[in-house]
Amino acid sequence: VSIYGCEECTSLPRLGQLPSLKELYIGKMSKVKVVGWELLGTGVAFPSLEILAFDSMPSWEVWSTNNNGVVDASVFPCLKKLLILFCPNLVEVSLEKLPLLRVLTVKGCGHGVLTTLLHVASSVTMLEIGNISGLTDELWRSVFKYLGKLEKLYISGCNEIRYLWQSE
Repeated sequence: VSIYGCEECTSLPRLGQLPSLKELYIGKMSKVKVVGWELLGTGVAFPSLEILAFDSMPSWEVWSTNNNGVVDASVFPCLKKLLILFCPNLVEVSLEKLPLLRVLTVKGCGHGVLTTLLHVASSVTMLEIGNISGLTDELWRSVFKYLGKLEKLYISGCNEIRYLWQSE
């Protein structure tokens, strides 16, 4: 399913309740500020979803699976690939665990998005990052420890990183 270019939309439909949905692409929705329970619905959300992409959402600020103060672990149980592209104002990400996530791409976002996602997705084997604002050497070292299963790493436009790792 692709939802692109709905410029006047301010929220997303309850797609999380589609039991067979495997791929979801959402983009160019300039008025969406929060993605949360309006997308997820109730119960196990996105039980079969394997690929999720958000692209070019300049007003998006909050992504949360928080339900009345509790972050729900029954969201995205099969998610393997996540892309967040050009969402510069996304600052708050509240997800529980993404146990099967293997491929993570984050471009054109702030460092908080990357660090939060790597904390909940310790099984990432391929990481692609680009133009991550505020990603300094110190922040990079703090998230690098979560990349124990990493096999492929692609970095572009992260000009505040001077050293990829510190050798003894």
